[in-house]
Amino acid sequence: MQPAADGSQSSDHISRVLSNVDTLREVTSAKDADDALEVVAGKLDTMREDDHQPVLEERHGRQILDACLERGSFNLALSIYEAMCTSSSTGPEMATGGSLFLRWPRAGEESTAALVVGLCRLLRVADAMEALNGVQRQGMPKSDEVPFGHVVTCPVPPYAPLGVVQPQEGVKTVACASSRYEFELFSGTVVEVSSEVMPAAGNLLLMAMNTVRVFGKPVGAVHEVVVRTPAGSARTFRFGTELTDVPAQKGNRVTVVCAPSRPSGLAGLDHNPAGTRPGEPMAMSNHSTGVTTELLRAPPRGQTPGLPGWLLPTAIVLVGTDAASSLIDPKFPLLGAAGVAALLAAGVAGNQVLLPKLKQLPEGSLQLETVQQKLLGQHQELQAKIGSLLQGCEEDIRTLARLWQLRTKMASVGTSGKYDTRLERTEQACSNLEARLSSRVKLLDGFCRVAKMIEIEVEMDAEVPSAEVQGIVQQIEQLEDLERIQREMAYQVEAQEEVGNQ
Repeated sequence: MQPAADGSQSSDHISRVLSNVDTLREVTSAKDADDALEVVAGKLDTMREDDHQPVLEERHGRQILDACLERGSFNLALSIYEAMCTSSSTGPEMATGGSLFLRWPRAGEESTAALVVGLCRLLRVADAMEALNGVQRQGMPKSDEVPFGHVVTCPVPPYAPLGVVQPQEGVKTVACASSRYEFELFSGTVVEVSSEVMPAAGNLLLMAMNTVRVFGKPVGAVHEVVVRTPAGSARTFRFGTELTDVPAQKGNRVTVVCAPSRPSGLAGLDHNPAGTRPGEPMAMSNHSTGVTTELLRAPPRGQTPGLPGWLLPTAIVLVGTDAASSLIDPKFPLLGAAGVAALLAAGVAGNQVLLPKLKQLPEGSLQLETVQQKLLGQHQELQAKIGSLLQGCEEDIRTLARLWQLRTKMASVGTSGKYDTRLERTEQACSNLEARLSSRVKLLDGFCRVAKMIEIEVEMDAEVPSAEVQGIVQQIEQLEDLERIQREMAYQVEAQEEVGNQ
């Protein structure tokens, strides 16, 4: 128990040192976070009351941030906050202040909320929005060279997350736990692109087929894309798209989801999606834009676009059979058509029911993929919520800064009392917005923390213990409760604003 008491005494001593007006003035006059930390360490070293190593806590960091904002030193506040965001308890210590070794404390949700609100009061809208990005990299170095990766979605129903593609990866085969098929992910940089729009507008037959979708989705354009992997191998993909938009430009990094090029099962049995050819491209995920495009089978070269090559020969055979049989008996054409229909029905039943079942992987062999792809699904949902929260925070930041600017204008008019009522109403609106913004920052911090937990489990590339999965589920449930409370608070703020405007 003694170390805890000593730690509490040391923390109180740091608070007393930072409460000194001269100390705060010297700290807030520093040029950057490193210089400010040197000043703090020097003050602590000269005012030591014991031999214990002092440790800066988040409340000490907030104390310094608040002082910087009060004095208008927003650049220093941003530098300190950046240092707090990238601070790690396992990182190297910074030698400062003689015999002391100090590091900035980890920035938490309260520090972020206080900084964002303080920057809004100083009308620093762009800086406040930039501070929000620090929530997503708490405890991580400011570097994009080792990202989590790009999540690729399965191209067949139920379109579940398939896997994560790292920047250094080129070609790999993954199994989908939802559809129980295998897919090949070909990732690389687009080096060549050529496209051709299909002239279906002037072809009445093609327009009719596209209208009733007799032959599936119409092909609006045919593209030929050459993709080169980080290892240097290249592959040419020729495919069609329903729209005429080009799914990728030269220089974009993409992942093409294909049917596997070669069988991986026993006795040469493949687990490709039914109806696909080996190596056939099925979807393209553009890492640069985040857009996934469904890829259609392109018509053979030199053939009328959208008109299958077997259509005319089959039609001639069927017509010839019926015409010849009608010379013998007028009922034969109907019998011939019925026989063809029965034959087609049997073929459809075999291709759409029996063959897909045979191609599927056994459920027992996909336990690891099931857990990891479920986690990836939760990760995608969290990312969508994070994006929505960031958008809501940005709207609150703009509104709050405008209200503070309006408040400053009213206060600058004078003491005539003309704007007292409006000033009071504006201050109440600012208080409500600050409370809502703080709750959104807290929720954003929670979502980012759980997203990191999922990334850890997925990147370990090993079987995830059930206890870890249950812990993540509980964290998400707690955040959902907090999200519900935040929505109720948002409704209350909006209702108060409506009453105040009347």
